[in-house]
Amino acid sequence: MSRQSERVLDPRAQRTRQALRGAVISLIGSGDIQSISISDVVREAGVNRSSFYVHYSDLDELLADAFEELSTEVNQTNMISPGVPHDAETGLPKTLLQYLDHIARYKQAYAWALGPKGSAAVTSRLRNQFREIIQQSLLQYADRRNAVPIGFDADAAYLAGAVIGTISIWLTEAPQVPAKRVSVWLWRQLQQDFLRILERYALTNRPAPRLPRRGRRPQQRPHRQL
Repeated sequence: MSRQSERVLDPRAQRTRQALRGAVISLIGSGDIQSISISDVVREAGVNRSSFYVHYSDLDELLADAFEELSTEVNQTNMISPGVPHDAETGLPKTLLQYLDHIARYKQAYAWALGPKGSAAVTSRLRNQFREIIQQSLLQYADRRNAVPIGFDADAAYLAGAVIGTISIWLTEAPQVPAKRVSVWLWRQLQQDFLRILERYALTNRPAPRLPRRGRRPQQRPHRQL
């Protein structure tokens, strides 16, 4: 069940779901993620096992909800839009910096979830979140009615996949790289792709996006890989 659907639940059911999400996040931060069981979660949450199955079909579904709640706590709405506030030092959107810092704080959990032995449900949920964010950013400047069939949705899905893929590679293959450096690299790519996608659509009477000039960035070699 998504967070939006949860709004129709009664307060007691919402508290139970909140307790289960909090329990699994607590367990993720304190031990081996792959060894977590439903028994561990219900014991940590202080609810019985039957209550778990009232709300979730399996551990993967709970994990997807828990990670969605984690990422929702960071305001990443319109994360890649040129119109959001930018950091004076790096020229990056502040919401992007906040989100990558958030990922770094829960590095172990996200590395597992997005890694080869992680959770397909979590990966899918996070990818869909980014797809919605990117669609809203594109709609600030492009008229969806002029898009070819599936084109607009496919473009948003492409960018969302790029974000998730970059985060996954960072956490699983180069976890020592600081979040700010990953943010610089990711924003540079997203700027280029964002504007390239907009060129394929007839713009509305709103002005085309004007990307901010980059401020000072951490010293790094051109084209250096993560």
